[in-house]
Order: sequence, then structure tokens, then C-alpha cells
Amino acid sequence: MKKIILLFLATAMTFTLFGQSQQEKKEVKKEKTSKFGKFIRKVGESATGINMSNETYVKAPANINKILKFTPQSCCGTLESGEVVFNLSLGLLDDFRTLTLGKRLGGGRFKVECYDVNGNKYNGQIIGHYKTTDLLSSVPLNITMVFQKLPTNLKQIEVIQISDYYLRTNDELVTSGNTHESIQIRNINIDWKSGKNTNNSYIVLDYELGKLLNIENIKCTARKGDNFATLSFNVVPSDNIRNIELATNAGGRSTGGLTAYDESNNKFKGSYNKENPGEMNEGIKYNLSFSIENITENTRLFPIIQLGYYVNWENGIFRADNTRPLFIHDLPVEWE
Repeated sequence: MKKIILLFLATAMTFTLFGQSQQEKKEVKKEKTSKFGKFIRKVGESATGINMSNETYVKAPANINKILKFTPQSCCGTLESGEVVFNLSLGLLDDFRTLTLGKRLGGGRFKVECYDVNGNKYNGQIIGHYKTTDLLSSVPLNITMVFQKLPTNLKQIEVIQISDYYLRTNDELVTSGNTHESIQIRNINIDWKSGKNTNNSYIVLDYELGKLLNIENIKCTARKGDNFATLSFNVVPSDNIRNIELATNAGGRSTGGLTAYDESNNKFKGSYNKENPGEMNEGIKYNLSFSIENITENTRLFPIIQLGYYVNWENGIFRADNTRPLFIHDLPVEWE
């Protein structure tokens, strides 16, 4: 009897192991087939430009691929503003004398555009190493592209298109003028996140200006009996600033001043206090203050405060009319 039971168990184990082996072979084959399918789809996409998968890839002219390696890094969106920031690493396969990506705009900005799956177009800017010279192949470039006012229900950018470029190495010259073929980054998933901080107030400002000015400790205070509130925050510049004017509305260069709205949509004007610095040094913390005029004790919250600006630093000039004003959202008034 014991022999029969042992024989039965051995037979069952043999079939079990055989079944597992067959299942493992199927899974390995399925995985290989899946990888091969992805490879075929990416080759097909690159050749035809037709979306066959959701994987991010780059389509560029052959002579550009010989000297540049594109590696998409991240794509993040801010829910409150619809601003999307895409980061791209650029590996240089040759030494460069000149590299320019994007069409030149005013203020040292270079144009780029993107499209969603329905063909809607969104304009953007290339920030950072949009134009540079004498680059070594051992040093990669990190390039940032910023797009404004994308719908926050958009999950994926179908294509980012760079239509204008100029690349010169010691041995190669490639321009959009002689190739007539754009550089395209396709199928970029957007990671949407809230820009609000812990006290529910948050700032929305131009991405390039945001890289230059680190703004923190925002607050708005008022004293009973006064008819104005004081907006203040700290600023730490990441580079030396020759001239900065925030919310100026009289004398010199007007930036459009300060405009605030309360919960009933009442409008209040304000201005930059004269004692604020006109220039700033890198890494030093400055405290800036602004007056918001003619408020009442019923004013408890400013859903929107809008500030114009003019900033002249060593690598460019930023104006609110070229991009958009600096916005502060949902700022409570602290009554003393």
C-alpha cells in the first residue's frame, strides 16, 4: 500500500513540475514576444510617425542622431496653472562649436511647440542651454521646455516639435534650413501635481523667473484702524540681479503695479514699497513688502494677488508683459 501511495505522489509531482515548466516557458516566450512587439512598434513609429504605443521616443534626422543622443527625463504639470515642464538630457556624441535649438524669441527665449492627440497646439519655450558654444562631448546638457495653459485633464502630449535648430561641430553642420525635418519627442506622459503648499497659499510665476527667484514666507498682515494691508515675502536670488522692479506703478519703469481681489471679487490696487532693494546679490535673503490699499476689516482672504515685474540680470531681461504676471493665490489676511 505504501508503495502505491509513493508511486502516486511521484507521478503527481512529475505532472506538476512538467506543468510549471511549460507555464514558465510560455511566460518567457510571452515576455520575449511582448518585448519584440514593443521593439517593432517603436521602429514602426520612428519610421512612419504614427502612434503605435504609449512609450516615449525621439524621432530626429539621421545626421542629428549621429551627433546627439536624446534621453527624456520627466514631464510634470501644475494643476492650478496648467503649466507643464519637460526635462530632456542631451548627450553630445561630438564636440560642438555651436548648438542652438528652437526659434529665437525676445529676451533670450527660444520657441518650441507641442500637440495633443486631437491636434491642439500649445506654445512653449526652451529654457537653459537653448544656445551655447564650445561644448565638449564628455559633458551632457540638461534642457528644460515649458508649456503654458495646457488642460489639466490631458494625460499625454502626443508630440513636442523643435522646428528650428542649428548644430555645428568640427566635422558636421546641420540646420533646419537644409534638412526641413523637425526634431520630435513623442508620447510624453504628464505627471500632474498640485502647487499648493501646507498653508493652502501658493505662487504661480513664470518658470524662468522661478528659477531665478526663490520666494518663501508669504504673508499678508493688517492692523485694525488702518485702511491698508501689507504683503511681504522673502526672496533669495540664484544669480546677481542688476535691477528688479516688482509691482511698480508710478515713476521710472511701470510694471503694472499690484492688483488684488477679495472673495467678493472686489478689486484693490497696491504698490512696491520704496525701501525695497533695486538690485540683489546671489544667495542673499531679502525681505520685500507691498501695500494693498483701501481694504476693510471684512477682508479676510485674497484669492488672487497679481504683481507685474521687470527683472534685469546677467543673462536676460524678464518682463511680465512678455510672459505673465506673478500670481499669489488664496492668501489669508492676518489681522493684528
